[in-house]
Amino acid sequence: MLICICHFKYYLTPSSDHVKALRKELFQTRGYDIMARPVLNYSHPINVSIYLDINYIKQLDVVTNVLESEGWIRLSWSDENLKWDSEKYGGLSDIRVRIDEGMKTAHFFVYSQH
Repeated sequence: MLICICHFKYYLTPSSDHVKALRKELFQTRGYDIMARPVLNYSHPINVSIYLDINYIKQLDVVTNVLESEGWIRLSWSDENLKWDSEKYGGLSDIRVRIDEGMKTAHFFVYSQH
């Protein structure tokens, strides 16, 4: 006698309608504010991961200790104001957000003092 106990999990497949509905919910219905801190409780800290990928060094001035380089910087954090129930949106766990929807553009300068 063979007994088979199987566990099946139903996976929802998100559609473009789910994406449209979620985007409408987040950015129109909730009125997401790109200038608001990404926490529900303003006394809580924001953990930000910073990734720096230097493509090449443009200039290095050893007299003034100035390094000019070109590359990419990626900032990553969790925004509590952009959370949703994925099952309500066909299992959708992430979406792409244009930079003007998700954050105010910023200028970064990196300084190092001895």
